[in-house]
Amino acid sequence: IEHSEGQDEMTDEPHLPRFLVRRGAWRDWMVWDRHTKGPAMLDGRLAIGLAEDDAREIKDVLTKIYIAEG
Repeated sequence: IEHSEGQDEMTDEPHLPRFLVRRGAWRDWMVWDRHTKGPAMLDGRLAIGLAEDDAREIKDVLTKIYIAEG
């Protein structure tokens, strides 16, 4: 079995999720986008000032969209 150079390095890299749920400054929640280094956007609205459950749902929706778009 032959391995191409660099292949092992790619598979060993930890996969960090693009979207994270983070605690806001005022006991609220937000969805953070690692790619833009800022609050995530869904349907043209910033995902900030949310209840924790809503933030987690939005994170899941954004993750599915991101995976589907490849």
